Parts: sequence; structure tokens; C-alpha cells
Amino acid sequence: MLAFLLSCLLSLTMAKGETPPLTIHQLADTCITGKDKVTGRTIYFSADTEPQYVGEPAEFQKQVRKSLRVPYADSTQYLPSTYVLEFIVETNGKISGERVTTGTSNSISKQLFSIARGLHWIPATCHGKKVAMLWRLAITVDFSQQ
Repeated sequence: MLAFLLSCLLSLTMAKGETPPLTIHQLADTCITGKDKVTGRTIYFSADTEPQYVGEPAEFQKQVRKSLRVPYADSTQYLPSTYVLEFIVETNGKISGERVTTGTSNSISKQLFSIARGLHWIPATCHGKKVAMLWRLAITVDFSQQ
């Protein structure tokens, strides 16, 4: 059985020179909105509180280990591989507007989104109000670990 080294980097930090997938407008001190170029909706890029999933990182890692099925070709071709998933955490805690910004396998990315959809998410808030916010989740899968 493959052991996966997971690194869950929950951050909105953009790489130097990378442009965010939205046009940004400042609303308040910490709340920034913009038009998402994938969905065309106005969403938040930054808020007073960030979205988070209910549970500990170890629980998320356990769920990925339990659920992720890696095709043999992927496990030998991509050692290791980081998948950067972006999605909107809606005001009801569901995710939408899914996109992969970094990753090498569509089958693995689809499985990671399926796992993320199965989590209970707490939406971001701005001035005490729940808001839809773009979120980035980076996961490193190290196939060389046995």
C-alpha cells in the first residue's frame, strides 16, 4: 500500500508574478471582492475570517489516505506531485467553481475534489456575514513513500 505524504497548505498566497483569477476591489479593511474569471460571479478574495473545514488536519490526511486510489501509471510517472486546488466555499459550506491550478493527473485531481466536497466547510465571514470566498488547497502526494 502506498503511503502518502500530505501537506495541506491552506493559504491564499499567490506565487510571485502570478495573477489571481479575479479582478479585485477593496470593500473594507480586510474584505476584498472581485469577479471570478471562471464562474463570472462576484466573490470574496479576502475576508475577516477565512473558510475552514471542520476537523483537524490529521483527519483530512486520514480521509485522503483512505479514499485516494492512484492508477499505477500515475504512481510511477509522477514522483512526488503537488496538486493545487482552488474552489469557492459558498455561504452554505458547499464548494463550487472547482479548478486545478497545479497537478499532473486528472483522475487524482477529481478524487481530491470529491474528498473536499465531502468535508463540512465553515464559510468565510465579512463584517459578521457569511460570504462566498475563493480558497486554495495544496496537497503533496509522495508516491515514493512505501
